Amino acid sequence: MKLHTTFFLCSLGLLQSLSAQQTCEGYFSFTEGAKRQYTYYDQSGKLLNTSTVEVSVVENADDGSLEAQLEESATNDLGKPMLQAYYQVRCKDSLLLIDLPYKLPPRSRESFSGMEVDISGDPFALPVVLKAGQTLPDAYAEIKAGNSGMLMLTMQINVINRKVLGAEKVKTPAGEFECVKISHTMETKTMVKKTHTIVEWYAQGIGLVKQETYDKKGVLEGYALLTGM
Repeated sequence: MKLHTTFFLCSLGLLQSLSAQQTCEGYFSFTEGAKRQYTYYDQSGKLLNTSTVEVSVVENADDGSLEAQLEESATNDLGKPMLQAYYQVRCKDSLLLIDLPYKLPPRSRESFSGMEVDISGDPFALPVVLKAGQTLPDAYAEIKAGNSGMLMLTMQINVINRKVLGAEKVKTPAGEFECVKISHTMETKTMVKKTHTIVEWYAQGIGLVKQETYDKKGVLEGYALLTGM
């Protein structure tokens, strides 16, 4: 898809039909007007940026699935706008289907803002039912961005080693949540290749609650928390 002016990504999933909404909702909220605020910190707890995502529209797609439009706005550590983005959310066959670029932190996605963006590859699939020991499918995406037909940036994203680690209770400024804990390895390549281990906690009907990012040596680089709803 080609996008203009603002960076547009496809993201988290919805249902195959309205009648199937309850069984397909899974680890996300598909209620119009639902908001989630995430705050990102470095390894020492210093504020990096804040992102607010709102479900603005929920509707049936032509293929019978249910889709939602999400709007995201992010600010930097000084409170200045850094990103305005829109995401299409879809669920099919009891899977939440998340376009892989959405799994990047806001600062990485900010680099595509204002460009024409073409995204190809696999979605980040998240089953609506998750159990400890479960292995999840790999995902891959390629992002090509530029202006006026001129390619300025190519990024490849590869997600492997996806595992469900178990259940944990997580407390954040937004509340206390019963979560499922998932880990994966994310490889990104532009001019250089970077490898990180990502650990995430999801709550039923809420979505992402906590995220930790580690470098290839296992050292914490940063984390994100659900800080408002």
